[in-house]
Amino acid sequence: SSSSSSSSSSSSSNPPSSAPLQSQCLQILSSFIPPDPPPPNPTAKPGCTCKKSLCLKLYCQCFAARRFCSASVSGCKCVSCHNYTPP
Repeated sequence: SSSSSSSSSSSSSNPPSSAPLQSQCLQILSSFIPPDPPPPNPTAKPGCTCKKSLCLKLYCQCFAARRFCSASVSGCKCVSCHNYTPP
């Protein structure tokens, strides 16, 4: 008769730490989240004066501040603007 002896390990079988995996996931996810806009410049004049960017680039003051252009409210003097509230 063959007897199989099973040896049990005295060490506890804890799962591996998930901290490295969480760190990797946070790094990947943070690459998809846009950074916060820069704080408003108190010396900057309100409104933008964009001519070629269509107000869709970060160097447009309004676009960088995540607001729509408006000649009446913000004092924008932009040309061919595409950063406006939808009708």
